[in-house]
Amino acid sequence: RLQMTFAHQQYSKNITMLANLRTELETLRLSEADLKKMLGRSEKEVARLNRELFEKESKNKQLVEEMKDMAINAVIEVRGTLMKEFRDEQTSKWDVDGDIRLMEELLSSSSPQAETIGQDDEDHDGLDAANLSPIFNE
Repeated sequence: RLQMTFAHQQYSKNITMLANLRTELETLRLSEADLKKMLGRSEKEVARLNRELFEKESKNKQLVEEMKDMAINAVIEVRGTLMKEFRDEQTSKWDVDGDIRLMEELLSSSSPQAETIGQDDEDHDGLDAANLSPIFNE
């Protein structure tokens, strides 16, 4: 009878252990499914963020190009106005060399990028009268 009680206790322990293992296995299966869902959501989020990053980088490039164009147009307009005023003797003296030195000082002290703006664009290296024609035809 003692052996039967011991065997019965072992059997009960094995049944309990088996039930616990089944519960743990089911929990792991659920966890795996949850992890797969989370991975899928994460992959979608990464794809969305990559698209957003690409759009923002594109917009940034566009804004930089617009800024360069605005700066070039401002330089052309101001330069044309100065030349027109000098030609029409509205300005009694124009220290061209002094203005060039001042411009170079301002460019070198403002930022390292300020000196390179427009240098990679061959279209804007030289300013000729054709670029200034709207100013002189007022």
